[in-house]
Amino acid sequence: MLTRFIFPVLLSVTGLLLVVIPFIPSTHVSEEKATIASTGSNTLSCNFNNASLTVDSIQTEVSHREDLFYLKLQIGDRHENQISFVLKNEDILEKGYVLDHSDKRYSSFLYHGRYCTYSSDEFYNGMLMIHKYDTINKIIAGSFEFMAHSDACDELISVTNGTFDSNYVSN
Repeated sequence: MLTRFIFPVLLSVTGLLLVVIPFIPSTHVSEEKATIASTGSNTLSCNFNNASLTVDSIQTEVSHREDLFYLKLQIGDRHENQISFVLKNEDILEKGYVLDHSDKRYSSFLYHGRYCTYSSDEFYNGMLMIHKYDTINKIIAGSFEFMAHSDACDELISVTNGTFDSNYVSN
């Protein structure tokens, strides 16, 4: 008799816990939201193939040509490495852009040490988020991540947790 009573109660309590536990706030897990400074500090950081990359001096170019927007982040002592973002037929606003089309919205990464150019396309894509685009003070800041492939080097790269904050020059 006791077993007939305990089993349904245990089953009910277990079911209740499975429903309630996901909604109980956790005190030991802290979520830190990444913030972009948006001050024009000329910095970039990202994880490149799971290795951390932080650069304290980048040079940034922004250009508008007809219906194309180019954002070029030049990295390195002589700025020989670069990440470029191209957006076609887009109004450039402080929002997110999916990098998923090799002719309209894509990223490319030029890696001088290996002489490889990696590009995103409909198979290897990513995201560019513009957090600040100040055309008066010429400051642009944002975040990005993408996967890109090089046909010449037959290699796939992954760039994650990317952030940049920079003054820019216009062409």
